[in-house]
Amino acid sequence: MVAVAADRRGRRAGGGRIVSGEKPEAAGDNGTEEAAGASQGKAGGKRGLLRSVFAVLIVYGLSAGVSFFVLPPPDPDPHAGAHEDEHAEEDKEPTRVTYEIPTVLVNLAGSGGKRYLKAGIVIDYTTKKPDEAAKRIEEKAAALRDALITLLSSKDQRAVDGREKIALLKLEIAEELNKVLFPDDLGEVETVYFQEFIVQ
Repeated sequence: MVAVAADRRGRRAGGGRIVSGEKPEAAGDNGTEEAAGASQGKAGGKRGLLRSVFAVLIVYGLSAGVSFFVLPPPDPDPHAGAHEDEHAEEDKEPTRVTYEIPTVLVNLAGSGGKRYLKAGIVIDYTTKKPDEAAKRIEEKAAALRDALITLLSSKDQRAVDGREKIALLKLEIAEELNKVLFPDDLGEVETVYFQEFIVQ
């Protein structure tokens, strides 16, 4: 029994014939060699393509691994950190800080130099940036003392006599110190205390 390979139209493929259980005809048959070479070429082409794809995948995998595990992470956006710090400081509760001003001695107005006021003053201020506020107070120490001396020496004896007048004087001092120390929103002098208050 002989089986013949045929294409769709019933023609024999490549001009050769294959008999069931037998090998193809002799090596001299060109049609059979071409068919065998074409099938081997297709198989070899597929293998080469698979090898190329596999090599590319390995290279990409190694690149991704090196970039993830070996290289340092990228620097974060420097502006993003600044914005986060600003928001964190805005959300932070203000800190209350106490600062003692060296004793101030002034002549009272209208006394002809015969009456003076000696005052030891402590202030409480609030700020969300205590280090920056402390630095500013240190830088403005001379302006702070000058503002106090100017304000206190403008008062006569009646302006510093009695509880109500002393309470008003504390408010004036707080207002004046806020102008000198905190013209912006860095902090605010809230309370003024007299450690010493002597009129002679």
